[in-house]
Amino acid sequence: MAKRYRLQDPIKFITFLLAVAAFVILLILLIRSCGSGRKQTPPSGDQSSSSQASVPAYEPAANLNGQTPEAYAARQNISFTASLVGMIYDVEKARTTEEQVKEVPILYTIVVDPGCGGTENGNPGIGGVWEKEINLNVALALRSQLNEEHPEIRVILTRTSDRTLTGQDRIDLINETKPDLAISLHCDYFAGASERRGTTSFCRNTDGSKIQLKDGKKITVQEASRQIASELQSKVVSALETENRGVSEARYDILNKTNMPAVLIEMVYLTDQSDYDKITSTGYVKAFAEEMTDGIYSALTALYPDRQPVLEGQAEQSAVGSSTESGAESSLAEETSDEMLEEESVEESGEE
Repeated sequence: MAKRYRLQDPIKFITFLLAVAAFVILLILLIRSCGSGRKQTPPSGDQSSSSQASVPAYEPAANLNGQTPEAYAARQNISFTASLVGMIYDVEKARTTEEQVKEVPILYTIVVDPGCGGTENGNPGIGGVWEKEINLNVALALRSQLNEEHPEIRVILTRTSDRTLTGQDRIDLINETKPDLAISLHCDYFAGASERRGTTSFCRNTDGSKIQLKDGKKITVQEASRQIASELQSKVVSALETENRGVSEARYDILNKTNMPAVLIEMVYLTDQSDYDKITSTGYVKAFAEEMTDGIYSALTALYPDRQPVLEGQAEQSAVGSSTESGAESSLAEETSDEMLEEESVEESGEE
């Protein structure tokens, strides 16, 4: 099979080509300026008079602003060269900025799971928008807010489009990514009771492994999950200005079959007009993302205060304490996970 080659750094290559082009142009301009600087001696005698008769006297063109053609051409060449140098500078600056972004130290990794998707619509909203659309919209807003405020927190979404994922797909992705925290976003539904509204958060109902704390104590993943769920629950209630329905333990597989603290949040009731209007409002979704970002950062720094930063390209870090080792670099980043899961069979998930 023939080998396929690709540039390791296209921006560097383009910058090199532009630099070579600028050098060639400057060299040409230098040669031209040397040539134009040589003064021709006027011919003598009859030859001079005949030349003067055949060649009209030079008259500056109006669009040259009174400059000689040589001076005008020189100014144009200088302007062009300056533009080319500016272009090279911009490309180099963009490359440097890109490298700086890649080198942001990563302290924490979280997975955000927008529930439902694809063939699984979820609950119908009272205003016509399905739960799967709301979950994804909120998850994207949360990722954007986290990236803006805390680039040291790497955020991975289980889906970034209207795709079908089984419950096991989500669990596998979370466990293979080995994050510090997993958050699954959903919306609740209660037929026949439009007055029921509010936010409910769930954590696992089994102990799980233990996490080493700063003071030497250890807590179970269940205890950590409950602490984080309580923190995020209050943030969501505050952002959406809805009722606080509390934190409960649940047997959902996405909570109990994952290896790190995980929280499932039923953000609102889609059967309540007030809740529905808020979760489909740009302003409230923005407030949700801001409050959740504060809550996530607070929870992570409290749970893992001694975390040492690693660069994006480094492979491993301790993610859940002494008893459970996890990698900082996920082999299932967003786009990669989408490609790997695209060929898996589509089936309904009743485990969320």
